[in-house]
Amino acid sequence: MVEVCNGLWVCNQEEYNNTDFVNCSFCFCAKDPFHKIIVGYKGNLDKLHKEYLYAERPDEHIIALNLIDTVDPKYISKKIIDRALKFIDDEFNKNRGVVLVCNQGKSRSASIALMYMLNKGFFKGYETFRMVEEAYKEVYPSYDPGNGMRTFTEKYWEEIKERV
Repeated sequence: MVEVCNGLWVCNQEEYNNTDFVNCSFCFCAKDPFHKIIVGYKGNLDKLHKEYLYAERPDEHIIALNLIDTVDPKYISKKIIDRALKFIDDEFNKNRGVVLVCNQGKSRSASIALMYMLNKGFFKGYETFRMVEEAYKEVYPSYDPGNGMRTFTEKYWEEIKERV
């Protein structure tokens, strides 16, 4: 588990299971097992279900994303990512740390942390996304996203780099 910026940690499922957390909120960045457990379903959830994209449990300071680590970024919902980024801000405003968790801690949770940091200007002035990734790997060496998350994150950077 690594604190990638003040109050924001990235970890894998094993680290989550074996760590005692204090005053932390959790963004579970994987459909299986997290979203399935929180919502309570097996197989696939109906796309019309109110918690299809994400399930929030405000009293428990939890959000679980229906996010798969896919090769094709078209299967990654911008609504899911936007809500995850807002969740981080909301929890920081409550003076809580945020832990981003996915199965291996290298693709989904790591990419959401990177997008959060990009949005907050951490890598302002970098000329290429490859340069951003290399700088981020110095902070979070386990970053090794699947093609879908990497491509989505690069497109996100392209969209926001001029305004941050």
